[in-house]
Amino acid sequence: QDKRLAAMVKNAVQTGSDNMEATARLIASGKVNPLQAAETNLRSVLQRGMDKVNFYRTNALLSGPGTQEINFLSTLLNSILLPTQQILGGGIVGRSARHGWRTLFYQMASSWDAIKTARKVFVEDQAILDPVSGKFDNAFATEANKNWLDTIIALPSRGLLTMDEFFNQSAYRGRVMADAIDRARNLNLKGRQREDYIQTYLRESFGPNGEALRGDVLEQARKITFTEELERGSFAR
Repeated sequence: QDKRLAAMVKNAVQTGSDNMEATARLIASGKVNPLQAAETNLRSVLQRGMDKVNFYRTNALLSGPGTQEINFLSTLLNSILLPTQQILGGGIVGRSARHGWRTLFYQMASSWDAIKTARKVFVEDQAILDPVSGKFDNAFATEANKNWLDTIIALPSRGLLTMDEFFNQSAYRGRVMADAIDRARNLNLKGRQREDYIQTYLRESFGPNGEALRGDVLEQARKITFTEELERGSFAR
């Protein structure tokens, strides 16, 4: 029973937050037994077959080097643009501007940690900081990635996933550090107390598996990598 429930939750997460929320609401309503939900929510053989086809098709579309170049350059530009907007909006030297400068500085300072995490993501083909949102709306990459041929075919989507992890990590860590410094300043902490507070704040910003725990900061990272959710109730959504 636990395995069936775990499979249901995994499927809900992989197919997007909307499906996950709908599943939770359905179970909470008491209208359906959780095990029954697991049976009905697991994908059929036909769906898995279509996911396999979509896996090949999507990676073929992404296989040109221009895709990786555009993703890198546009995300890099965005990672600089968002903190710069805060700097300009804060009058370059104001308190808000200083927060923007710190964010930009610590984004660059955390690049090595971001590279190490991105390398792990490339090997495992699974996002760490933000395992739910991404550029792909289903689990075609991980579902089809079962043999050496699929591993080779998945390189384009894996490259995008790895690149997004790097920028998500650097953006998230940069903003968290800037927030921690601001909070320590507001509390008038000095010396060792200040350093301990900042390190604790940073440590408490990540879950046991490295996932982000500060939703507002994660949302900024998502905007940088163009993976934020569409506005609820909008025509596009």
